[in-house]
Amino acid sequence: MQTLVQLPMDDTQDSEWITLYKNGWSTTGIGKKYGVSPSTVCRHLHTHIPLRGRIEATILASTKYVKTPFSGDSLESAYLAGFVEDCGVRRRGRLIEVSTTTTHPAMEVLFRGVFQRYGHVTRLAGFDDLHFYYRYSLTTYLDQSFEPVLGKDGGLPVRIPREPDAPMLNTYLGGLVDAEGTVRLYNNHGRADAVLFITINKYQLLNTLKRTLGGNLYGHERAWRLVFYGKNALHILESMNLKHREKISKRDVVQRMTGKLWSEAENEWLEIVDNIRKEVAEYKDSAKSDYVYIHGRRHPKDTRKVE
Repeated sequence: MQTLVQLPMDDTQDSEWITLYKNGWSTTGIGKKYGVSPSTVCRHLHTHIPLRGRIEATILASTKYVKTPFSGDSLESAYLAGFVEDCGVRRRGRLIEVSTTTTHPAMEVLFRGVFQRYGHVTRLAGFDDLHFYYRYSLTTYLDQSFEPVLGKDGGLPVRIPREPDAPMLNTYLGGLVDAEGTVRLYNNHGRADAVLFITINKYQLLNTLKRTLGGNLYGHERAWRLVFYGKNALHILESMNLKHREKISKRDVVQRMTGKLWSEAENEWLEIVDNIRKEVAEYKDSAKSDYVYIHGRRHPKDTRKVE
């Protein structure tokens, strides 16, 4: 057996990496936390401690946190099928990794509410270097029984009925709108009116929903958008079991104010929108603070002046 020489620990970062690794973190997870590649982490760790083999690492990942098998509930399955359209889903050894990024604290609450009873949820601060803002990444690892539940293709899952008002379809729509939908009240010639739209780069999926539920389908910024107006929007909103608190609060205002004079509805609607914007701004600031704490500096592409 090879004997590894214990080198003197004069690097605080190496010491932190060793502690995390001994506590069960993967080299990929440590790399994400510190903004370096897994190979860099491996190289540093290897000079101090023996590394786990692939089989040992997979077993550890499977047993570090309890993984509860999927409940088998058909309505929960339908909701998840819609919700994960906003998530990355891939197999990781014997587990299913589900991840998303967000600037909305309500999405973190929802993600945890959906998955935490099945697997541990981690949160990591990061930076969107395309749109130049800080955000959080949320990740969980689930039992392999979730694989058929979370599978995605180009259309509406075959297990979801194609009949309007079918409970499974409405539940699926709730997950899809929570993930990719927008609920809005707007000024329609002096009256408050309802609009609901779903934006996603899946023409086949949205076209199937259009044939089933009506609405108008448009191309929109390298994606597709299915839009429901007025009474049709209200009927769909009433039927769905939304779980995203922002969209629930918007739906409540839309249901109460549609048809009233815009002058009566505008202030309440704008108050909801303004409160959400403030929450998002605070959440982004929190992500920035966490990022700076982890990395010791702002992201290199964060070029905004420090006030």
